[in-house]
Amino acid sequence: SYIGAGLVLWQDARTFVRFTRSAYGATGQVLVHFEFFRDGESVVGNAVNFPANLANRPTSLRAARTGNDLRFFYSTD
Repeated sequence: SYIGAGLVLWQDARTFVRFTRSAYGATGQVLVHFEFFRDGESVVGNAVNFPANLANRPTSLRAARTGNDLRFFYSTD
């Protein structure tokens, strides 16, 4: 099973970024996941998992835009 919650930055129905705190039931892994979609498909090489010790810890996600640059942050404090 999979559970995820987070941020979606949406350009249109086929171009967006997904930034989530996710958990995989089969492995018990809790992580931060980043993925960019173009033309409705995940862009190869842009899906990143940050395996952090997030189980049972509140996690904040933040996205910041400066001009054309996007930055993504997560914190457990």
